[in-house]
Amino acid sequence: MPDERSQRLMLRIEAGGTRFAVDATQVLEVAAAPAGNAPLHGNLALEDLSARLGGPAEVSPTTALVFDTSPTLGLRVGRAPGVVDATGARYFMIPKVIARALEPVVRGVLELGGQLHFELDVEELARAKGMRTPLELPRLGETQPAASSLVFSRAGRRFAVPLPQVRQVVPTSAMLVCPLEGGLLGLVEHGGRLWPVWSPVAEQAPRPPGLAVLIEQANVAAGLAADSAEGVRQPAGLAGATPLDLAALFS
Repeated sequence: MPDERSQRLMLRIEAGGTRFAVDATQVLEVAAAPAGNAPLHGNLALEDLSARLGGPAEVSPTTALVFDTSPTLGLRVGRAPGVVDATGARYFMIPKVIARALEPVVRGVLELGGQLHFELDVEELARAKGMRTPLELPRLGETQPAASSLVFSRAGRRFAVPLPQVRQVVPTSAMLVCPLEGGLLGLVEHGGRLWPVWSPVAEQAPRPPGLAVLIEQANVAAGLAADSAEGVRQPAGLAGATPLDLAALFS
């Protein structure tokens, strides 16, 4: 039998459309969430985890969690799929652009069961007053087209980015959704690091992106959400596509 003392047990949580993990030794209780805003067992008030972090309120929370913190923390979440051993799990530092909004409540990102999870520090979460500052979309201005550009579309609009800065176009099926509202949609892993994926449009798109165009400048990584990638074009083939000035993504 495995030595339980060598294990690092983490409870996986789904809330606000994204995934979290917490130290299972700090979990006092996992129970069915009472209806509405009713307290657990009639006396413990429950807070919506997603809303507490600055995201949208949970549509249909099914699970209540109680943590061994001071003060005692009770949360409503979408669900808690179970406990896994995180010993040897891949760990990622949070990109700076999102770290200043999430730390110290979020320690980092863990890969558990092939999926990325934000690791929560529940002691910090119990003390936090809420993190409601949205991550604003960088102002992506229009610029002169490059000699070769990758053209992609998002929300019915076409954009062009310089081909030398494009590292890859990847699917977003495994994207870790950002818990904060705003222009940062989430994080994707590629090449052993996390790439923040921004929306290239200010307005809310009707559906999540299927692709992310990964861009790098001076070893700083960023991504742009895309519905489709059209291909490489020269300036004469950019009719209707906006050449983006990407400087704001890396400032």
